Amino acid sequence: MKQLDLRLNAIKPGLDRPELCFGQGAADRQQLDERSAAGVITDPAQSIGFPSRRLALATAVLSAAVAASLIVVFAFSGSPSPRPGSGEFQVVPLPTLAHPLGPGAKQTSLPAASRALGVHIVLPDGSIAAPSDAGAVWIGSMLDEKRAAVTFPSAGLIVLYWRPSLYADAPALFAAVADGKPGFHLVDLDGVAALGIDQNSDSTGTNFGSIEFDTGGTTIAVLGHYDQQTLRALAQSILDRSGG
Repeated sequence: MKQLDLRLNAIKPGLDRPELCFGQGAADRQQLDERSAAGVITDPAQSIGFPSRRLALATAVLSAAVAASLIVVFAFSGSPSPRPGSGEFQVVPLPTLAHPLGPGAKQTSLPAASRALGVHIVLPDGSIAAPSDAGAVWIGSMLDEKRAAVTFPSAGLIVLYWRPSLYADAPALFAAVADGKPGFHLVDLDGVAALGIDQNSDSTGTNFGSIEFDTGGTTIAVLGHYDQQTLRALAQSILDRSGG
């Protein structure tokens, strides 16, 4: 817990600008943390830590929703990502229905995305988005992390999947991030801890709302311009359909 407190203290400036956070590969986050500790990175937007799932992530999406232990899918206006071979960082565009994953991602079929992820991709099934409403499917990767995204154009919804899971202890991290932070919520999905982030709550006032959780070795984030009750119902439907 002491280690967790130290990591959260290191990213408090970043929590005031949650739209800057987004998950990266474990090695990328370690490099970013080391550069920050050495004083190489001085910009607050660059000094935000990222998750390492082998903390022994102690992700999320977030932010997603934080530190070298958390991804948190924070409804994003962009995020630092390594430029291959350069050791430098560039800004990754925010997720959109047209481009829900970062550079290098490609469209594919749902079965192919499941094969790439190494697990069956479970889709939400609710009043605003059902499996039959699924649109473009994307896959990508960042070092040791595989990613997939399924869009639901008619609902303006994106569901993101990361595998392996980004978090060693998602409940503790989500609780720490949500504690006393406006716009952040610790959510209980029938016994599964999740992190909720309100729509239009970042400094731009235009961010997606999100619910992020871990299940079966996969981190999942549901993004859309909806209230927390709606997003929670969609996230719960994924858990129910996956047996989580």
